[in-house]
Amino acid sequence: MKIEINIDDKLIERVRRFFSRRNVIVMFAIIFMTSMALFAADLRLNIFKPKTVILSSEINDNFETLHKLIDDNFETINKLVGDNFSLLSSLCNSNTPPGTIIAYAGQPSSQWLQTNGWLVCDGREVSRQEYQELFNAIRTSWGAGNSSTTFNLPDLRGRFLRGVNGEARNNIPNVFDDPNAYVDPDYGDRKRLYPGGNEGNSVGSYQGDAIRNIKGEFDGTLGTAYNAPPFQRQFSTGNLEIGHPDYGYYDYVDYYCHSFDASSVVPTASDNRPKNAYVNYLIKVK
Repeated sequence: MKIEINIDDKLIERVRRFFSRRNVIVMFAIIFMTSMALFAADLRLNIFKPKTVILSSEINDNFETLHKLIDDNFETINKLVGDNFSLLSSLCNSNTPPGTIIAYAGQPSSQWLQTNGWLVCDGREVSRQEYQELFNAIRTSWGAGNSSTTFNLPDLRGRFLRGVNGEARNNIPNVFDDPNAYVDPDYGDRKRLYPGGNEGNSVGSYQGDAIRNIKGEFDGTLGTAYNAPPFQRQFSTGNLEIGHPDYGYYDYVDYYCHSFDASSVVPTASDNRPKNAYVNYLIKVK
């Protein structure tokens, strides 16, 4: 008899997901607890020694014995697994402290996320009692909620993350920056998004978008003027009189002014941003 097994990428991915760290721990726990139940029962299984002939009836007898045992003890095994599932789940997540923020490529409405201790960072008010571990970690850094029974989650929708400046200095001399200046020189202007949240040089403070100032000046040009993006020549109505008639000399020449439009040389939009991709930021709550 010839058996063919076709393995494709989807099957490999399903196997990989099945053998995740969490599932492996749960499977070992189930095997262990089932083994305890088997040893507790006085079983009479057929034992096979190396290099001996095995009869199919002996294998079938073993399967029937195990099947009967599991049926007879299903409620006990199920209770053992159920009673220890919370412990197993906590073991799987024990290395991730409450308040940890990660980028997540899936949908924030997934029930699995909340069941396993993750909430989307959308700024909502949540219960201080229900999410006590998270509240102990972040307190009211991102908002005080109703100031008594709730607090705000971080609201990272449409925002980038930036490390708290603390006492960090530039320390990299160049022609533009003072090496002794703070990395975020405007940390004092950082605001709270929700009432009771942190401001200034503290975790949970927010900052709007901005660019470094660009300034300069130039007068109109006389005679022939050329376009050089991002500057655009604009012809002024009428001519400009130069000279002084009292001295017998004056004339009229073409007069031009220039406008400035950065979109002629770089991409522009309604805010300042690097190239980016959307994700959902999640926070560990327990």
